[in-house]
Amino acid sequence: MYLKTYLKALISGFNELFELFGKIQSIVGAFLFVSVVLFAANFTEFLDPFKAYYRPILIAGAFIALFLAGYKAWVKEHKINTEKQNKGTEITTFQAKNYVRSYTTKNKINTIGLSLTFIVSNHNNFPIKIKSLDLAELKRQFSFKSNQKNYSPAPFPISIEPNDVRELTFELEQDLKELSLHEQLQYIKDISHKKYSTKATILSVNGAEEIEIEIDFQNDEFIDNMIKNPYDFNQSIVNAILATP
Repeated sequence: MYLKTYLKALISGFNELFELFGKIQSIVGAFLFVSVVLFAANFTEFLDPFKAYYRPILIAGAFIALFLAGYKAWVKEHKINTEKQNKGTEITTFQAKNYVRSYTTKNKINTIGLSLTFIVSNHNNFPIKIKSLDLAELKRQFSFKSNQKNYSPAPFPISIEPNDVRELTFELEQDLKELSLHEQLQYIKDISHKKYSTKATILSVNGAEEIEIEIDFQNDEFIDNMIKNPYDFNQSIVNAILATP
């Protein structure tokens, strides 16, 4: 870990050094200009006592420049690593969305789906395990029936290596066949533009940690598509429910 950080800092140090040399070019140019002026004005005799030290001064200057550039790069790299470790485990989501899984043409929806993708970033220098994601709480918030199906990407617990990222996509299915088209569309409207959240339990060398996850859910695209009515439902009912505030 430390060797990797050192090597990254060393490479960055050379970059910093090149930048420094770029800035020094103008200084060197100014120095040469002044030297020419001094030479023309016969003032170079004042520099004669220092001629023996030209080479050591240049070598020392190069080492000092490399040290300063490397130290600056190391501080920057250390700060980035510290910020990452302070984040610990971070969980965000892609925008969750509804979609029609099955329907009867000119009639109504049969089943509706909810797609959820969680991005789990392990900023720690040790592995973690996702013990659970509380999908039951999400189903409750979305008024799902308890016997509805769902697709899980892998059985829990799910391991994530240090400084790695894992995407987990879940497909939740809601059976709406018992509802009329009017009730189905009202349900879609009611669940839209609300705030949703769930919790994840993370296991690591530090023990168990519970993380609150805000769900990014905006249903505008799905509602717009429903208003366009590619399923040939009763357009007047669609407009009455979804096209009005």
